[in-house]
Amino acid sequence: MDTNMIQTRGKKTSQPNLAEAAEGTGTVHRAVRLIAALAATRGEVGVGDLAGRVGLPLPTIHRLLHLLRKEGVVSWSEETHRYAIGPELYRIAAQVRDSVDIGDLAQRELEILCDQVHQTALFGLYQPGTLSMSFAAKAEADHPLQYRIQMHVPLSLVWGASGKAILAYLSEDQMDRALASETANSASGAKLPERERLLQDLARVRKTGFAVSEGEKLYGARGIAAPVFNSSGIAGSICLTSPQDRIAIDRIAELAKMVVQAAARLSRSFGARMDNVLG
Repeated sequence: MDTNMIQTRGKKTSQPNLAEAAEGTGTVHRAVRLIAALAATRGEVGVGDLAGRVGLPLPTIHRLLHLLRKEGVVSWSEETHRYAIGPELYRIAAQVRDSVDIGDLAQRELEILCDQVHQTALFGLYQPGTLSMSFAAKAEADHPLQYRIQMHVPLSLVWGASGKAILAYLSEDQMDRALASETANSASGAKLPERERLLQDLARVRKTGFAVSEGEKLYGARGIAAPVFNSSGIAGSICLTSPQDRIAIDRIAELAKMVVQAAARLSRSFGARMDNVLG
């Protein structure tokens, strides 16, 4: 009797072959890894390099590349004998990009973070044209005292953890221009920082992976923020904000770790290169 056939009300029906199903799943998994490795190269790459990056034997790489070339997902150069992302994948990526709202992607991470720490979480979207940021999504904790946070309004990169988590990953020229264009003091009345002090603050953000501020954008508020990246570089930040007396100083490191992890997950959703993702 065929072990891949079962009897159902007198009729023979096919039962899935488990070995074939496992192989199919394995092929999909390997193909996805291969496509991700190709996308991360930002150009052409040889078969040997691809094999090393995804940890697969050369015959498997050749077989997968052949299948992907047939579908237009991968292209091959006759001149260089190297591979790159194909036109079909560009088309699919463009459709996905046009159909996805980055605010919706951020909202899911903010709600997870908010549920974890019971504090308001925000996504600050970087606005490169004006060297500013704006809050594009938020998840509010259930507290009787809430700050009134302006949404979709250009805000400073110089003041606040949410701004500094972005500013730290811009060039010095961009930082200088952002600092030169800032005319207001902080919400608590502090004057604009000297350039060298700001450079030191931003270096600390890059070293630790997060920024902390006290009463800079909102009077009496503490902010903890981490950078969010996309495939091109810095895209924004995730920020946790609360009254200063609601979070003990000794909890900042613990909360910062959660913020960094949330920012890393969102960065991956935005297509960030893995060497840019901090968490």
